[in-house]
Amino acid sequence: MPAPCLSRDGEQFNVVVCQQGLQFFPDKPAAAAEMRRALVKGGRLAVATWRSDDEIPFMRELRRVAERHLGAIADQRHSFGDASRLEALLRDAGFPEVRVRTTSRTIRHGTS
Repeated sequence: MPAPCLSRDGEQFNVVVCQQGLQFFPDKPAAAAEMRRALVKGGRLAVATWRSDDEIPFMRELRRVAERHLGAIADQRHSFGDASRLEALLRDAGFPEVRVRTTSRTIRHGTS
């Protein structure tokens, strides 16, 4: 499968954003390399991915319920739960300075 195309005719950008998508590309190294190619020198990339579902109680419990009925599940949403995997992928794609920041938010679900 060819790398995803982020720009036409060799266009380059100051900023590339990938919000909850990188973990779903079948060829993650090619996707990261294309993001790097689409950036001007000194451009910035922002990538958001989910943490491990072991760190998200709601998602962990959903997985456990599903696995009771379906067996083991490979959930790509959490494939970069280990931030070092994401950092290594981006460095290998040619990003010289990679900073990873973990952010947590509390979500409350109301009852009806």
